[in-house]
Amino acid sequence: MTKFLLSFLLLVVSFTALSQEKLSGQPDLPGDILFDIGFNSWDQSGDTLKNWPSRSLGIYYNKRFKLSNKFSFYGAAGFGIEKFSFEKNYHLTADNSNIVLDTLIASISMNKLSITYFDIPLELRFHPKGTIDGEGFFVSAGAIPGLKMGAHTKVKYEVDGHKQREKVGANFGLQDFRMGLQFRVGWKGINIFYKTYLTKVFRHKQDLVDPDLNLTGELFNPKVTSFGINFSGF
Repeated sequence: MTKFLLSFLLLVVSFTALSQEKLSGQPDLPGDILFDIGFNSWDQSGDTLKNWPSRSLGIYYNKRFKLSNKFSFYGAAGFGIEKFSFEKNYHLTADNSNIVLDTLIASISMNKLSITYFDIPLELRFHPKGTIDGEGFFVSAGAIPGLKMGAHTKVKYEVDGHKQREKVGANFGLQDFRMGLQFRVGWKGINIFYKTYLTKVFRHKQDLVDPDLNLTGELFNPKVTSFGINFSGF
């Protein structure tokens, strides 16, 4: 999925550059490429999630619809990639979707869950001082519906001095559809965003399991929030 996204992005950028070169003097494509780069957190993470390495990346094609000199509606479509890095030896199992603390693995250097969505961000922007082409200071709010395209876990660890790497693609009991709210404050092609998703991560509550001690932790099903920066206008 990552290779597909990179190929898609390269194709869009190449097409845009080629169009501008061949159609010199003609209007540019009626939209912009957006990059959302953020950090994820769970509202019920406990000691299972590393917030700093848990990142998000959004790549969208965005189009502006002018409503007035102060209001504009933006519609976009593209892909959102959410990565969640687990603490300690926690990892998500593919068979029963429990979050398991694996005490048999001595040291884990990387332990991540990656989810790819097809998103349709919708946004209403307000320019206090007015705008002509979307320039100037703005604040905005909107919704982000998304459809899950795929998910996988990636674990790197060492056993008896030998480095191991496992990548497993599965459903993991994740929600197939998500709905979120987004809020942005920015100037021209740069803005800071905050996203909060109303849909929980999993279809059912998850169980924290320690197989050696045979203990079960508190059932939980977190929601995702993301905070970051956006670059647009490409």
